[in-house]
Amino acid sequence: MIGVIVKTAREVEELDEDWIPSAFSASELSGAFEKVIGFVPTAEEFCYEEGDVLIYFTIDDLATPRAITFNCTMAGGQVEIVKSITSLLGAKIYDSEAGAFVSAEDV
Repeated sequence: MIGVIVKTAREVEELDEDWIPSAFSASELSGAFEKVIGFVPTAEEFCYEEGDVLIYFTIDDLATPRAITFNCTMAGGQVEIVKSITSLLGAKIYDSEAGAFVSAEDV
């Protein structure tokens, strides 16, 4: 799955053409990653790999993050990591395959 973690209360069809996601605080983002994967990202693009878990992350801006793109197979440990980060950030996941937002509970 290629997905994007963003803060929104709206559905895709409710978004304006020029919609910009709400920013996460840098400390909120750092705290979520540290709690879930054990470290704070220092680069906007990185790969998390441990055992059978492999997730590629791209954070759009470490100073003022608005979106976190991830690429992985949504199975096993990958699901739990993505769900946990999303939940801690109070965000939703945009599923590029479905073309819709899904909550962490629905992944």
